[in-house]
Amino acid sequence: MRSTVPSRGATVALVVLTGAAVVGGVGTGASASPFATRVLHYAPAPGSLVNNPAFNNPTHALGAPLGGGTAAPSNAKVVTLGGFGGSITLGFDQPVTNHPASPGNPLGLDLIVFGNAFFAGGDPAARFAEPGAIEVAADANANGLADDPWYLIRPPGAATWPAGEVPQASLFTQTWDDNAADPAFPPTVASWIPAGRTGQWTTYTYRLTDPALLGPVISAIDPSGERTWGLADCTPTMVLGDTDGDGEADDLNATPETFYTQPDDPTTVGITPGSGGGDAIALEWAVHPATGAPVNLATADFVRISTAVARVSPFLGEASTEIGGLALVRVPVARPLADITGIGGPPSLPDGLLTGDDFIAFVSAFADAAPLADVCGIGGPPAQPDGLITGDDFVAFIASFAGGGG
Repeated sequence: MRSTVPSRGATVALVVLTGAAVVGGVGTGASASPFATRVLHYAPAPGSLVNNPAFNNPTHALGAPLGGGTAAPSNAKVVTLGGFGGSITLGFDQPVTNHPASPGNPLGLDLIVFGNAFFAGGDPAARFAEPGAIEVAADANANGLADDPWYLIRPPGAATWPAGEVPQASLFTQTWDDNAADPAFPPTVASWIPAGRTGQWTTYTYRLTDPALLGPVISAIDPSGERTWGLADCTPTMVLGDTDGDGEADDLNATPETFYTQPDDPTTVGITPGSGGGDAIALEWAVHPATGAPVNLATADFVRISTAVARVSPFLGEASTEIGGLALVRVPVARPLADITGIGGPPSLPDGLLTGDDFIAFVSAFADAAPLADVCGIGGPPAQPDGLITGDDFVAFIASFAGGGG
């Protein structure tokens, strides 16, 4: 195998899934999915799980994730990337949109990456995590292939990458040789070698060098606050419907499409109530790899995630990012409380007067768990995001209706 370093856009793909294997892909006639639907490349680096069928299936990164919660992950649907530089490239059946900041999405978040991190000992500031670098690309040449320029997600002000250092300075390579094992990065046994690899080869990506991120238990905070935002596989994936982090489903009507599209606030330690967890990012954070300058992408079509920690433990094996899904952020439309009056009445009905039509419209929306931003969040806790109708909302609405209030 070649030992030279190709351009990042020319990564050798050990697994390529064609359009025939696309789940809900473009042209199938299926409705658009909020989750990744295509695996374009899967090129794991050596690792203890890369030949384990439970962990080396790249299609595990498609569709909704399976969450285990903050105390222990579910590993039933994750794919390992192996050691440093192992990667997976995924696509959607619709573009990832760069959303502006809004009341319902104050950080302008666009995409959520799910892995199998968890809070060590229940401490949200101590993560059992294996961080991955996240890159995005737009299909500028419209050929459906991930052969366009890649840009690194590097949030402004985050402790993710060295301050003042352009990303290109953090591009590292690792040479693997199954005939002469490096004691620091050893494919010590044949089971560590990915299928199709032999001899000597090189992997490369943006390497994290901050000791607090090298794990296996990583520090999520520094004096400036949360340090892991902008990385993959650093935040737990919640149990479906668990809105308070106790490991039990509270919202029994939650669906993956509504729950796992609600982002956690990546700038604060812990899980935002009502969020499905995972690591949320904004396309606004994409920078040019040569200069570190923002690239201002309006949309992206491809997402590449690579193991960004170069570490092998004699007890735990290699640091290897695991991926269980990607989701588009569902952005609610926040409207004044007065909008709940007249939602079911004629357009001429003034706000401020609740009618039977309003009641019927609200009950219908509640029964369907519809993302009707006009009425949701009015009675729930302040942290409850718009776009999810809860029992508190229903009680508040009924109370307002009974009192004739607006």
